[in-house]
Amino acid sequence: MSFNSLFGLGSHSSDAALQLLPWLQDNAASTAVVDSGPGGINGTLNGGNNTQDLDTTGPNGWLTSALDLDGAADYVNFGDVLDIGASDDAAWGCWANLDAFGAATAPNILGKGVQANANAGFAVRSTSTGTLQAVVGNGTARTSVSVTGYSTATWYLVAGNLDRAGSLLSLYVNGASAGSTSSPASGSYNGANNLQIGRNDLPNYLDGRVSGAWKFSRSLTASEHAEIKDGPEPVYVSGSDTVTGTPQDGETLSVSSDVVYGLSAPFSGGTNGTVTYSYQWTASDDGSGTGEANISGATGATFTATSAEVGKYLRRWRRAINTGGFDPAEDLASDFSGVIVAAGGVTARGASLLLVM
Repeated sequence: MSFNSLFGLGSHSSDAALQLLPWLQDNAASTAVVDSGPGGINGTLNGGNNTQDLDTTGPNGWLTSALDLDGAADYVNFGDVLDIGASDDAAWGCWANLDAFGAATAPNILGKGVQANANAGFAVRSTSTGTLQAVVGNGTARTSVSVTGYSTATWYLVAGNLDRAGSLLSLYVNGASAGSTSSPASGSYNGANNLQIGRNDLPNYLDGRVSGAWKFSRSLTASEHAEIKDGPEPVYVSGSDTVTGTPQDGETLSVSSDVVYGLSAPFSGGTNGTVTYSYQWTASDDGSGTGEANISGATGATFTATSAEVGKYLRRWRRAINTGGFDPAEDLASDFSGVIVAAGGVTARGASLLLVM
């Protein structure tokens, strides 16, 4: 699964388990924090408005902004939503760049409750110098995974992952597992607390920047956490690929192109590394793609036809690749060549010979 299909970018519908997706790129003089996911659970920014609290230096080339929380009054409140039921899996996280790590009364980076055993909920948070933590609680007991060695003034993608079937609570940092613990607290994590970014209910506030938050109602695989860290793959924007050259055994076919790839909204103004391309030429029985099959080894930008392609129609597929990898749904086919004829202008079709004039 690609980042694009997880979050519903390009031509995709979002993953059915996606519950919350505030990119935190809002730049309007309002306090509305827009949820770009299918749930539409918009939050409210407290302590300022989006324009006042927006930092235009984000964690990467595609998340180019972040909310800059002051550690005193700034936080985002989504209300009492998205509890984790007694048999539910879940995954949640966001990018964070801390100016200061939290004290023992740790502010949530993203989460609800869990500041004491009586506070049911879930969170990722900073607890002490250099420490990040994923934690869940059922109102009686808490389970946490704490990992040290992190720094201020550094961007990290911090995520919690709950796998009930595997009895595992994990902390992911920058798309990789940083630690896990077995047998997390049983039952529901559904205390009467608000889901917040940058604050717990004591209250205790986060001092730092946050960007690109999300929550799923299922456990994510290790490769999916890595997909989120690597970011969006290229999507087709405009243009076409057109096969040129003589369709004949021994002749080289090329492709003229005005194709443009980029990133989907809301990242269309950003980048995710340099886009490169891979290619695959195919042969079909007609100009509609009947019986289409890859030509072994034909992976260059151009292709020289051989006798094996006589009577076939060729085209080239393009795959766009960036730092996030590639999305097969965005592969682009050229038009078809004319039918490939034998050297000298004769092509075999079945048992007959056709003279091409």
